[in-house]
Amino acid sequence: MCKGLPRAYIDGCAFLHEGRPQAGVGIIWVGHHTTEPNHYQLGPKTSQYAEIAAVLITLQQATALDIKQLVICSYSNYARQSFISHLPVWKENGMKNARNKEVKHSELFLACDHLTTEQGMVVYWKKTHAVCAVTQRQKRERCEDPQSCGETLHLGRKPNDTDLATMQDQDPDLHTIRELVTPVLW
Repeated sequence: MCKGLPRAYIDGCAFLHEGRPQAGVGIIWVGHHTTEPNHYQLGPKTSQYAEIAAVLITLQQATALDIKQLVICSYSNYARQSFISHLPVWKENGMKNARNKEVKHSELFLACDHLTTEQGMVVYWKKTHAVCAVTQRQKRERCEDPQSCGETLHLGRKPNDTDLATMQDQDPDLHTIRELVTPVLW
């Protein structure tokens, strides 16, 4: 399904430097040559902010490169699951979570949603391991078929869809999963 697609290995992190919080993002593209920067300093932000910023920056780069389909590879469960599972529900709830509190970094999530919708992008997600992306990339290029991106979770756009929530409602696999996990009311 994702053979031949450009892949972006992303990571966002936060740390203390001289007693002050700092955050940054790293992005490595595979299968597409780019002159875009591969690291960004974000200032005093959290790791979660950096992880979602990495997704947004990747989508912005894909837009600049006229990429309409890509694979985002990340070990961040927070980033992947936020987009795949939670964003449609958050949008329905006015960007509030299950506890009726504002979703943190909602501006980043909505910017990503807007960009993918506006550009008609199809984004596939792949979970990677929590190790240096460059080392993993070098290992993959030596040991694996470079056209294969393994198991992916699909977050895609169909021509008549208006947003991510609509797309996910129309996805037959997600529909089946929802039916299996929704309790039956007798």
